[in-house]
Amino acid sequence: MTGYLDYTVPDGATRFSARIGIDRQSPNTSARVEFSVLDVDGRVLKKESVTYQKPGTIDVPVSGLPRVRLKIALLKSDGELSYTHHLRVAWITPAFL
Repeated sequence: MTGYLDYTVPDGATRFSARIGIDRQSPNTSARVEFSVLDVDGRVLKKESVTYQKPGTIDVPVSGLPRVRLKIALLKSDGELSYTHHLRVAWITPAFL
């Protein structure tokens, strides 16, 4: 499972920063999720893998970029995803600086 959002980089922004993780209310505590920031050509600028117990941080230079893509990908999950065995991922306090 993969999902993404595209954002226009604001004028004057030099960095994109966010805490990343799996929401503590998620019943699927076995998941591993990869968070990535890509440029307009699809090149990975930065990626980090997180688990339920181990959140992370992404900080990447964005000077001169017109747009970035924030992407998540489920790398591992014990069992099928379902209504009762789901997970919520979060880009926490994302900011262009």
